[in-house]
Amino acid sequence: MFNNFEDMNPTPTKFIILALFLMLHACLPNGWTNSQQELLVNDLKTKVGIGNVAHLPKKMQEYFIGCWSGNIINEFSAIEVTSSNISDTSNRVAKFIYAHRESCFGETLEQFEKELNEMGFNVVDPSNPDKEKNVSEKTIQIEIPADSFDNLKSQLEIILASKQSNDEIINPDGMTIKTRFNPPSDFYRILADTGSFAIYLRDLLLKRHGSLVTLYNNSQKPNDGVYAAVVDLNIGRKNLHQCADAVMRLRADYLWWNKRLDEIHFNFTNGFRVDYSKWLAGNKIRVNGNKTSWYKATEPDSSYDAYWKYLETIFTYAGTLSLEKELRSVEWKDMQIGDVLIQGGSPGHAVIVVDMVSNNSGEKQYLLAQSYMPAQQIQILLNPNNSDDNPWYSLNTKSDIIETPEWTFRKENLKRF
Repeated sequence: MFNNFEDMNPTPTKFIILALFLMLHACLPNGWTNSQQELLVNDLKTKVGIGNVAHLPKKMQEYFIGCWSGNIINEFSAIEVTSSNISDTSNRVAKFIYAHRESCFGETLEQFEKELNEMGFNVVDPSNPDKEKNVSEKTIQIEIPADSFDNLKSQLEIILASKQSNDEIINPDGMTIKTRFNPPSDFYRILADTGSFAIYLRDLLLKRHGSLVTLYNNSQKPNDGVYAAVVDLNIGRKNLHQCADAVMRLRADYLWWNKRLDEIHFNFTNGFRVDYSKWLAGNKIRVNGNKTSWYKATEPDSSYDAYWKYLETIFTYAGTLSLEKELRSVEWKDMQIGDVLIQGGSPGHAVIVVDMVSNNSGEKQYLLAQSYMPAQQIQILLNPNNSDDNPWYSLNTKSDIIETPEWTFRKENLKRF
């Protein structure tokens, strides 16, 4: 139907087909090899129509058989999607997926609909508003917002990438968080919007596998069971880039690179709010005891050097005490990528959630990153409760205590920007 993703015009009918395949491939078997994975991705670039099921490569057909015991092929192999039957076909397939959601996804109706909504789909049931009855008889329409095309393409790629064999948690050749750390067996990466803070964190570049953390004075931090990887970011030559500083820096960097400059602001420990937009305009800060004020110092400067000086000013006068007050509390079960575990104090500590995965039973796991004292590069933390250097933490733990290699938090310490 389409030669490649770039040729796909964002028409509503093509959104529907792409969305349906997004759901179909959410239960790709974990045991597939990289060559099979490549085969699937390449095939999807040229065969995005449901009607092409009968013509898919043998491995693709094995996938469908494995997921729905051949029912999908029996149901749809004879259909050729055309412009005249696209609406009817998409509804038939959506209805089939909806009716078989539990056997394929292992989810309840509520979980399935919630995940669809989180993925940007609107689930509409025009035939029966009572969603708990006659599910198999429903006509289900899945409507894709016109601005969701790039996001759907990205999510499809993420799902496919995360479904590879996960016998090894750490991929030494991976150079980002997303590619270095495979989800545990039967887990897949949680969907995140294109351009979001979550995607930014997942795509953070890492130093080569086995590298040590570098401190501000160019010495190195031994790895005594603390970290699984090191984020490849410059931290400057001052003893400033510590725990809360690293969290604020990641958030500010994301906003800066995405040109959302008006959203960059942090409070000093004394409560004084420091907006980057004012700094950008050439204003600087005068601190006299506990009194803080702005003054005009230079011409406007949008350079990265000026931005870094802004951050170093934040690092000097802000910390866990101020950041903890700025962030809002969230329920533990509602954790998202980008959330922060923080205890304000002197010293206090803060770590940030940089990735999350889930399985079909609703269990979730997450990765944590930190800087520490003295100022040092950001590192992906190991889980001290795992014996196999597995860095993933379980969200579903019954304990209220969250133990990390260099600090102990409580679930109530979870906060969000």
